[in-house]
Amino acid sequence: PLSAVRFKTDKGLAIETVKPHPFQQSFDLSYFLPHSGRVWIQLVDANGKIISTKTFEAPQGKNVHIFRDQENIASGEYSLDLIFENKKVSTKVVKG
Repeated sequence: PLSAVRFKTDKGLAIETVKPHPFQQSFDLSYFLPHSGRVWIQLVDANGKIISTKTFEAPQGKNVHIFRDQENIASGEYSLDLIFENKKVSTKVVKG
């Protein structure tokens, strides 16, 4: 299995890594913001149901958010969405 998933996008908004991958109980999301502002992070299942939403203010630059206590969600593939100023960057994560 992969130890981390790496992704980039343009315009300064980026999901950089998700690790470990696949995850069991928790995972770290490393992302980059072009400037400070409000961020929404959503974990969405294959049926489009939002499993978890985190909303907070984050500074410009590289940030890390730790998703804890994910042991109660089913194994499978999920979409991890980073939303900032009406722009969305997504990646797939796998719960093992």
